[in-house]
This record gives sequence, C-alpha cells and structure tokens, in this order.
Amino acid sequence: MWQETQMKKAEEVIAHFNNSAPLHKYLKQYFRMHTNMGSKDRKLLSALVFNYFRLKGERKLEDIRAAITFASAQESLAKDFYKYWITKIQTTTNDIKTYLEFSGENYFPLYGHISHSVKKTEFLHSHMRKSGIWIRCRSKYYEAVIHELKTHKYNYTIAGKDIILFKENYPLDRLESYEKGFFEIQDIASQKVAELFKPEDNDYWWDCCAGSGGKSLSLIDKEENIQLLASDARRTILKNLDDRLKKINFINYKSIELDLSEESSIAALNNYELFDGIIADVPCSGSGTWSRAPEWLSFFTEEILNDYVLKQRKIISNAIQKLKKGSPLIYITCSAYADENENNIQYFSENFPLQLETQKYFQYSKEGGDTLFGAKLIKK
Repeated sequence: MWQETQMKKAEEVIAHFNNSAPLHKYLKQYFRMHTNMGSKDRKLLSALVFNYFRLKGERKLEDIRAAITFASAQESLAKDFYKYWITKIQTTTNDIKTYLEFSGENYFPLYGHISHSVKKTEFLHSHMRKSGIWIRCRSKYYEAVIHELKTHKYNYTIAGKDIILFKENYPLDRLESYEKGFFEIQDIASQKVAELFKPEDNDYWWDCCAGSGGKSLSLIDKEENIQLLASDARRTILKNLDDRLKKINFINYKSIELDLSEESSIAALNNYELFDGIIADVPCSGSGTWSRAPEWLSFFTEEILNDYVLKQRKIISNAIQKLKKGSPLIYITCSAYADENENNIQYFSENFPLQLETQKYFQYSKEGGDTLFGAKLIKK
C-alpha cells in the first residue's frame, strides 16, 4: 500500500534529519536522491514531515508513527493517509491526549524567555498551522498586480493598503508583475516594522545586515532620493539584493561584504561618511518565524540563544560608530525572546550612547504572519 511506503519515508527523513540545513532544503536533497517520487508524493511527504515537527515541538514523543498520523489529521493532502493509519495505530485515550494536548512549557523551547509583550496563546497556536504568504505592492502598480492575479485566478485577500495575503502556494515569483518589480514577497510583520523608517530627502542610510534587501526596498519605497550602503556577512545573499534593486531601477547604492560581529570589521568603513540612519536587522534565533520552520522547535537551545545575543551586541557596538549624533538606529529581530529584544535594548541604552525612542512587537501570528520586534534608538 502506498500509505505504508509514505510512512516509512517520513520515518526515514525524521530519523536522519539533524537540522544542519533547513528542513525544506534537506527535503529537496532527499527528493534529488529519490527521483522515482512523483510531484504528489513529494508534496505529501513534505506535509507529513513538516506537520510532525509542528505537532512535536520540543517534546519527546515515543511513538513517531502515531505522531505522524495525528499530525496529518488537518492536512488536506493526507486525508486517505490519515484514514488508513488511524485504524492501524494502537492508542488509548490517554495516548491521544499526550499527542494533542500540550503546554507552552513543554512545547516551545525556552518558553520562559518569551517576552511578556507577546500574546502567547495566539503565538503558540500559530505553530499548528501553515503561515500565509504576503506581498507588498508598490502603490502605483497595485491595479496591475490585481489584474494579473485575477487573470491567473489566484485566490487572495486584501489585508491592508497595498498588502495582499495568499493561503495557497502560488508561483508568485514567476508572475510578470513580480519580474517587473511591481510587488515584493514579504511577510506582513516585515512590512509593518518599516513604520519605524523615516528617511528624508538626500539622506545617507546604511542597511548593515541587509540580507537579500527586504528592508532596503521598504526604505527606498518611503524615499527614493537617498543614498544607500547595504552590507552583509554573506556575499552570495547580497547578489539577491543587487538583483532586486536593479529590478526597481535603483542605482544610488553600494553593497559590500562585511561581518560586523568581528571586532575589526568597522575599519573597512573608515573612508565612508557618517550615516543619517542605520537599519540593523540583526541575525537572531528566528523564533518569531518558526511557524514557517517548525523543525527549530525540536533543536533550539539556550546556548544558541546566548550566542545570538552576544553577536547582536557586537554588531550594534560596531555599527553605531558610523552613525551621526541625533540620528536613528533601527534595531530589528524576528525573535519572540526578550533576551534578543527588550533586554538587549536595555543593554544598548546602558552601555552605548543610545537613547530609546520607541520599541514594540509586530505580532501577526493570529493573521497567519510572523512576529518581529523593532526599536528606534537615537545616538546621543
């Protein structure tokens, strides 16, 4: 029976996965090694494995086969799989409660470290379902984007000004309007944190942990007439930034490889002017986005968290050396842990020439989005 084969494959993937690479990349590699699997089989196996990690969280579940079965109950792709296996696994009422009933303390790693400002019930429940896919339209192209979505008969929800939500996985990056730069694929929390950006005409800004450029694009959309420096420790990901800025015809920028967690790194900017604003979307636990990467619930540790906190402090210590007095540092994480957020802000305020202006969580877990933290500090 095909259900038996899929169960064995799911057990195999779970047994060998060690989080050395993201789960979606691990599965891609697995499929390359098992070319006999069709599209439907690949989608089902992915759903079984992802949902297993959603159900499991940090807990130790003795019967992996039962856990995979229970985790597949809400998956539309797995209806026949669930019907087959629910009659075969041997479970009691107490067993079922063990799998389906849990508390934050035994489900989410370092639960006590989650900020008191995070709505924990909404946050935890978000990990039991797939997150939505969000796009941010450029206002002048909004109608063109809507027209193309209707042409392709994609189901969508208007979630705010220029914000569109999808609950299904469509090939959005293949749309003509995407290729032309009419919209960006960006979670709603990442869109909303840009409320902290207030660039002015002719400003010189630095996106110091730029990644693929999502925050840079939000900054430019607020004020096109700026100069921009974008840096990241990963040269390969800056190629994505270059491609995205080229798509919107923004040329008034420079991108450089720079690891600000290294003590001497700031010397590379000795010949650069001071900046009118800095965006520091720092490397972090990513705990505000684990509904998209539920494998982290099973592998995250306090040691990893502490390493991130130290790295964040080194980055900010270096970055603010290039910030003008009276100018803003925008500190951003996609973490729900206070250690990386409010506690770090207190550390910055006490140890660096920075004055807190505002800080808040951008939590959209109830709506199917991520949870981000953002703070605006002014250099004294």
